[in-house]
Amino acid sequence: LKLSRAAINDLNRNHALLAVSEATRTFHIAQGLDADRTRVLYNGVDCDQFQPRDATGRLKRELGLDEQAFLVGTIGQIGLRKAQDVLAEAAVLVGPHQPNVHFLLIGERNSAKAESIAFEQNIARRFQEAGLSDRLHPLGYRDDMPSLLNELDLLVHPAKQEPLGRVLLEAAASGLPIVATNVGGTPEILEDGVSARLVPPGN
Repeated sequence: LKLSRAAINDLNRNHALLAVSEATRTFHIAQGLDADRTRVLYNGVDCDQFQPRDATGRLKRELGLDEQAFLVGTIGQIGLRKAQDVLAEAAVLVGPHQPNVHFLLIGERNSAKAESIAFEQNIARRFQEAGLSDRLHPLGYRDDMPSLLNELDLLVHPAKQEPLGRVLLEAAASGLPIVATNVGGTPEILEDGVSARLVPPGN
């Protein structure tokens, strides 16, 4: 998010400023934010709610899938910045070779702009064109994320931009394997090959 000069000046009138990641801090300092007043405070996670637990199978039952299904989820507002279209392209490549893999789109589109509506429709169309419509499961907004994460087999976070993905922290706290893009604050909280597999955006 690029801020106007007036917005930067207003922010700099504060005694202290907090950024959710060093990447966010650095970006805004380059726009004129006062470096001396700006500190990084990472998002926190409630580890009583988000923790490793055995899957119960309830999500597979909800979706009418058998026990052998492998659930790949992406979580976040549906939109260009979160790049769920990249997941759709990956599904087209992986799907024919992995018939047990199902893709869960968790979140909703908040924007009413035509380009945002078209973006969401194009995801479904890409699955349909590839003959994978029955493997795409748009779940919309969910209020059961702590237990839902325990039902997934893999979290894919294909975002083009990410100041600091709280869902990544929640997934890590839940013991869920993660594939994420190496953007923004993500490499500050996840280490490639240790706590996640980090890939370039769009890959």
